Amino acid sequence: MNTRLSGVTFKHVLLPVWIAAFRYHDKVFRFLVNGQTGKVTGKAPLSWFKILLFIAFIAGIIATIVVLTRR
Repeated sequence: MNTRLSGVTFKHVLLPVWIAAFRYHDKVFRFLVNGQTGKVTGKAPLSWFKILLFIAFIAGIIATIVVLTRR
């Protein structure tokens, strides 16, 4: 069997995609949601104070466990 292709073109595939943006501390954050897979892309606002507070909380739990297990 011989197959010959000619005039091959690209067709766009239209998928449900939701595009949104929100403002947080005078910065605009945009994100996209793929309606077929549910995958979300974009950057989230980060609070370094809350991240450091969470790390200190976890370190406190680990320190408490170490102190209680050594008794």
